[in-house]
Amino acid sequence: MDNGSENYNMDNNRNTGNDGRNDTVPPTPKNFPDGDQISAASWLRAIMEAAIDFAIITTDRNGIIIDWNSGAEKIFGYSRKEVRGSATDIIFTPEDRAGGLPAQELEIARSTGRSVDERWHLRKDGTRFFMSGVMTPVALTQDLGFVKISRNITDRKLAEEALMLSEQRKNMAVQSAGMGEWEWDLQTNVVTLNDQALLLLGWGAERSGLTDNPLIGQAHQLDRPAVEAALQRAKDGIYIFHTEYRVIRDDNQQASWINVYGRVVNHESPEALKMIGVVYDINSRKLLEKQKDDFISVASHELKTPVTAIKVYSEILRERFSGTVENENVHLLDLLNNQVDQLMDLVKTLLDSSALNEGRIALNPEVFDLNESITTRVQQLRVVL
Repeated sequence: MDNGSENYNMDNNRNTGNDGRNDTVPPTPKNFPDGDQISAASWLRAIMEAAIDFAIITTDRNGIIIDWNSGAEKIFGYSRKEVRGSATDIIFTPEDRAGGLPAQELEIARSTGRSVDERWHLRKDGTRFFMSGVMTPVALTQDLGFVKISRNITDRKLAEEALMLSEQRKNMAVQSAGMGEWEWDLQTNVVTLNDQALLLLGWGAERSGLTDNPLIGQAHQLDRPAVEAALQRAKDGIYIFHTEYRVIRDDNQQASWINVYGRVVNHESPEALKMIGVVYDINSRKLLEKQKDDFISVASHELKTPVTAIKVYSEILRERFSGTVENENVHLLDLLNNQVDQLMDLVKTLLDSSALNEGRIALNPEVFDLNESITTRVQQLRVVL
């Protein structure tokens, strides 16, 4: 055009002035002279062609395709010439066509003003993809038509299905393991437990929204301080609540061992706001551990008697050989006494481990010389070998 006005160039999507330079500023309707309908249509076409990630389809009132953009060509595989005059049925799957869904989509858009379409669709080569789109009516001259804007969201759909499958597998694993699930709002103190968690605590399914957390409230009085300490550590920044303890069941008032694992899932604020986790029964494991501890305790006591006797006899023999020329025998008896002392220490350790598991002993860490311990052991082995 003359007088230095700008023309829209469809080939390079640039504004070209009278000096021949390309301007990166896109044209707007005010760039077009009044009444220049051809330029306005070209501008609209350019917008549609630029949306290559979206399929933009225009149809008449009966769903016959009038036109579609390059994005639709890319997504569906049909060229513009191939689809003009065809019904939108060609992009629907055979089962959706048999169910009359293309006609339903038109009717919903006509009667309500919009029709949302999220389902599997068909490409020209027969492959399927998941599309999300919306169809709305538009006025075409004196007649009514429709425009449909859609996008391929197959990746998102597959990710959602993978997440759902993972959730189903997790639920199956939780159910097969007899685990209960719980969620605790630390601000309102409202606890939600699933049926299995309620069962482990001796509650009925109707008690799912509890304001007094039974995971803490039903803890055995001897175990509660340790449970509360573990909970406080989780709130203070560890963000993991994991402990084993006894609870008093609500239905029979009997003690039952449970393992509770939880994690803070919302800690944007300085304080922990919410925790989720699982709980499961460990009575069988605790029973086995008790049987093991009982066996160790009995075996240790049974070993203690003969080991003590051996110690006494070795001391008597040493006294008899002392002051004689049997120095080698005295040395061997000293080594025997050392081995007996180690055996007695082992028996004592077994007894202590049993008492430790039952909570009847406190640990008292102390510093020792590792080099001295290794040297002593090497000397003992040299005599034996």
